Amino acid sequence: MRATLLALCCAGIAGHTMQPGESDHPAPDASWHETDWSAWIARERGAKAEHKTADGSRVDVLTDGVAYEVEYADKWQQAVGQALFYSAATGRAPGIILLIGKRSASLERVYYLRCLVVCHRHGIKLETVQMKALL
Repeated sequence: MRATLLALCCAGIAGHTMQPGESDHPAPDASWHETDWSAWIARERGAKAEHKTADGSRVDVLTDGVAYEVEYADKWQQAVGQALFYSAATGRAPGIILLIGKRSASLERVYYLRCLVVCHRHGIKLETVQMKALL
């Protein structure tokens, strides 16, 4: 298992991580909730926030190719199921954007690595947003 985690990390499977200075929009605020982050990420990407599906559920960030679930790292398990459902509901690839910076770095690293393994196995695009770096 450790070898698999290390191989995935070294392979750069995770995708893009937003860094300070990348945004042309108002800076995130420490009081923001998940929905605020989702709206900000959607604006940054020129994507749609809170896209309503036929059954009434809402995709956090919908791009032309990917339906993203935005979630705090400690709720990564929930994000996996939602991303897969949003993919089925929209016909787009599944994606997760983990919000990093709510808990200790060592604990969030564990969450991230667990999510990375599951995403790699099931073809889910995984990205991160380092919240503290953007505040």
